[in-house]
Amino acid sequence: MGSLAGGIAHDFNNLLFPIIGLSEMMLADMTPGTPEHENTQEILRAGRRGKELVKQILTFSRRNESQRMPVRFDVVLKEVIKLCRATIPSDISITRDIQPDCGMVLADPTQLHQIAMNLITNAYHAVGSSSGKIHVSLTSVTAMPPDLAPLVDNTGTAPAPGPYVRFSVSDNGCGVDPGSLKKIFDPYFTTKEPGRGTGLGLSVVLGIVRQCKGDVTVHTKLGKGSKFDVYLPVISDEAEEEPSEKKEPVPVGNEHVLVVDDEPVIVRMLQQALERLGYRITGFSVSREALAAFKKNPRQFDLVLADMSMPGMNGEQLAQEMVRIRPDIPVIICTGFSERLNRDIAADLGIKGLLLKPVILSDLADMVRRVLDGADELVEIA
Repeated sequence: MGSLAGGIAHDFNNLLFPIIGLSEMMLADMTPGTPEHENTQEILRAGRRGKELVKQILTFSRRNESQRMPVRFDVVLKEVIKLCRATIPSDISITRDIQPDCGMVLADPTQLHQIAMNLITNAYHAVGSSSGKIHVSLTSVTAMPPDLAPLVDNTGTAPAPGPYVRFSVSDNGCGVDPGSLKKIFDPYFTTKEPGRGTGLGLSVVLGIVRQCKGDVTVHTKLGKGSKFDVYLPVISDEAEEEPSEKKEPVPVGNEHVLVVDDEPVIVRMLQQALERLGYRITGFSVSREALAAFKKNPRQFDLVLADMSMPGMNGEQLAQEMVRIRPDIPVIICTGFSERLNRDIAADLGIKGLLLKPVILSDLADMVRRVLDGADELVEIA
């Protein structure tokens, strides 16, 4: 699973990098408030969600705890409904009743996004192609009602007392038969026809909710529809939402940067992004060609920004050769995923920065500037 996740992470992050980067540059060139600007914002938002989902795949494969923080579920839910409304046929109605002051929950925002997407998508599949109805609600409740016993045994532990956020998705679809009802949270179990589901959606939902000290209940009737209720404990008022960060000016420069990546679209995107900030760029999609250009005149370059996984000569090997030729050349390695290169190995090779694709362009600009200015220790952005 870990090997599979690593391969997925590398390929997906290489795809997401130009989607995120080019969207950011397009937004900078568009007039705010126009349909084009709003649509591009949606592309960027989806790309960033994809980035977080790749992180979760890696977390799942390594069985690590995800990073949870105080989150307002209503903010995440409104975003999910907007995305679902754009993809679910218009003859299927989606109504909502979202209470704005439900309180905050301790969760990973992207995992909340997954919960909502999975349940609403399941409801869409349940109502089929007919003029179905889906209702989404978010309310606050004083406790998890004792009469709504969870479908799956919660290891004999009663839900903790206190306020909960209740997220509900109901539909007027096909419902679930009693025999299948006992298995719907089992991994890989699905009642959908081939090609419409993997049987992992509800299993993932239950796992995330339990991780957040909550639970899931379901009411269903064959031929009449289903209702799923997700209960998540509200955290105390003392845990306030993190203040929004003030946007700092993006650092600029005029140095000469050698960019190397075997994906030509990434080379072009990095060149455009860094040239906008004033840097001079020479780009290569073949690492050996980049090394040959470096050998001809090592002093013409102020920084090397190279991909890790490249055919013929990877980023680690390229960095070794360049540092051997010119020991003071700062090198940043940018990778979609690599277990071969960590902080200790990078430091031994003389590498000054580690970037995990897909990186936000402001983070890229910050790292480039910090490395060029001679940061005391390895700069790392994941």
